[in-house]
Amino acid sequence: MLILWILGAIVFFSASVFFFVYPRRIRDAHWYGTLTEPLYLYLLPPGLMLFSLGSATAAADAMRVELPVSVVGTLGILLVASVFVGFLAFMGVPMPRFLMPKWVYERKVKDRADRRRRRDRKKAEKVQG
Repeated sequence: MLILWILGAIVFFSASVFFFVYPRRIRDAHWYGTLTEPLYLYLLPPGLMLFSLGSATAAADAMRVELPVSVVGTLGILLVASVFVGFLAFMGVPMPRFLMPKWVYERKVKDRADRRRRRDRKKAEKVQG
């Protein structure tokens, strides 16, 4: 069972790092606006890191190693809070700019400008006709 806990900690940590890095390296918006966007950006990285912390804690318990409660507890609380924020983003709550990759922010600015342009065009058509 110890091997599974150690393997789980390694796999969950590696997957979490992948999901932190991969969306920020994307240069185009090929999955912008899909259901998977908030999942990959906000929910999977802290969730997998939380599973990694749980696996590492279980592995340490199986080896009878005492982990510093202040470090593990603080990290756990921060990860639970970030999972909650990720869940809010997944449910559609807009996230602040510092939590978004650059390409997501640029796409949102472009979409906002397009909507404004369409709205102004409709207003101009109403006034003329």
